[in-house]
Amino acid sequence: GNFYPCEKVSEQCTAMRIGNLTDGYDLERVNQLLNVEKRRNGKCFNCWAYSECKMCIGNISIDDTEEELDKKCAAMRIRVEEEFKDQKTYLIYSSDDISDILNELGIPFEAKDTEETGWQEKWKEYIQEDYLTSDIFFVFEKDKKFEDNRKTLYINPSLAFGTGTHPTTKIAARLLSKICSGKSMLDVGTGSGILAISASMNGAKYIDAFDIDPMSLDNCLENIKNNDCPNIEAWTGNISDIKDKSYDIVCANIISSVLLAIKDNVNRLSSEYVVYSGILDSEFDSIKDELCLGYQIDERLTINEWTGVRLKKC
Repeated sequence: GNFYPCEKVSEQCTAMRIGNLTDGYDLERVNQLLNVEKRRNGKCFNCWAYSECKMCIGNISIDDTEEELDKKCAAMRIRVEEEFKDQKTYLIYSSDDISDILNELGIPFEAKDTEETGWQEKWKEYIQEDYLTSDIFFVFEKDKKFEDNRKTLYINPSLAFGTGTHPTTKIAARLLSKICSGKSMLDVGTGSGILAISASMNGAKYIDAFDIDPMSLDNCLENIKNNDCPNIEAWTGNISDIKDKSYDIVCANIISSVLLAIKDNVNRLSSEYVVYSGILDSEFDSIKDELCLGYQIDERLTINEWTGVRLKKC
């Protein structure tokens, strides 16, 4: 971030972070990459999902034109509006001042300062341990034991998505549990690594897992170690970085707009099954044909307003 006009000057340049830059790129190509990274991080294009938006992962490409980027950012803006529609109260902890964004959205709010690490820790008070699948119970205390000797998966709750409490995580884990024994798997946008770990516990042969966020990777590696899963390899990167490889199963628990954006890469890497979660039940019918092209629906699972599918290649 020190040599080119990148607005996100930090210890680790975001473009270099995901492996985009090489010594062979000229200035024009570098600036193109940085332009896209600024979009991802919401720093210079008035993106309403302001700071390192996790919803945009995989949604934009370094080869997108300005018009294509505008359309994708507009779609994300609509999605944010839908997420807030008819809701009453949200608690938002942010390291950045997002007052301007909330004002622009017309959302009334009260801003309060917290201690430097308070926003990273406070939300942990509201999560509950539960069954992830029929036989795996996720816990937040290491070495926690139960009288019935249930199989436990320990997750250190962090900023990474995937504590096990969200319906989309449970949907994906349950769709995976019936097919992953003896299979290779790719976990797209792994977050905390919970889906990769549950697949390992259910007998997966080996698992590759990646996320674009370095903070997620740190938490993922910690959880992999704590659950003793040496057959999981995790890294920071993007799905387009994976070349000349295929997996029996590709799993992606991300919102539907991103699933549609990455489906061609998912299809390229999957040799047998695809598991998609993160889809609103109300929108599934409108995207089903595009998302499932070339596959048959092996199973669909819905929890509350969320749905997911396990697809088998035709």
